[in-house]
Amino acid sequence: MSFHKYYFHLNFFDQLDSTSHYILENISLYSNSQKIPVVVVENQAKGRGRRKQRWFSNSPGSLTFSLLLNFELDFKYLSGLSLLISLCLVRVFVKLAPAEYRIKWPNDILFNERKISGILIESKNDIYRGVSVVIGIGVNVKLPKQFISNIEYPITDLYQITARRLNRNQLLAHFLIELYQLLSVFQIKGFEPFREEWMRLHHYHNKSVELHLPDKKTIVGVVAGVTNEGQLILKTANGLQNFAIGDISLRSKVSTG
Repeated sequence: MSFHKYYFHLNFFDQLDSTSHYILENISLYSNSQKIPVVVVENQAKGRGRRKQRWFSNSPGSLTFSLLLNFELDFKYLSGLSLLISLCLVRVFVKLAPAEYRIKWPNDILFNERKISGILIESKNDIYRGVSVVIGIGVNVKLPKQFISNIEYPITDLYQITARRLNRNQLLAHFLIELYQLLSVFQIKGFEPFREEWMRLHHYHNKSVELHLPDKKTIVGVVAGVTNEGQLILKTANGLQNFAIGDISLRSKVSTG
């Protein structure tokens, strides 16, 4: 994929069930385009997060969009891409709304342990087009207080952090510009050039954590970093172990005294 030949084509909608679902339903129309399609919606009825969790958005307090990328890359690189997107968002937040943001592996953006943004990456493999990747992103810009209190997990928004009303179009534009620059490196060198910067932002780096796996097993250890492919490196009683992105929940280890 040669990004200097591409540019973004924005599609705006008042309402959709899901921006990512819309792209996946119309992927045949987009896959051969010489543009990178970006679908932006004002109201999203059935947003999705990782592990099949719902992602709630609120108009006009959220920025909700998805984009489609086609890669001639192995699937193993997609974990790194997920982390790259989180780094891209943090860079933009720091520019437009400076604060001490942190990332929770693989790609949740946090402030004071409250979630600001969610990212969901879905992929399809095609023998002719390589890997098609749909990146869904939701950013909490300025949510009503009653909306925040009704969410089952702790969240915040950029307005609560900075007391500034950020323009959603400006946020989107800065993200696409930053992403374009990062992807031009990623397509050649993968996640490795960004790994150290990402680890400095990782909320759980060198901390004791629990990994809750899809088979209901729990792995306890200390976060030692991430690999060049974006896998989590955990120092456990059985030595170093790597974990790829999937239906894995990362949590702080609760002390039992």
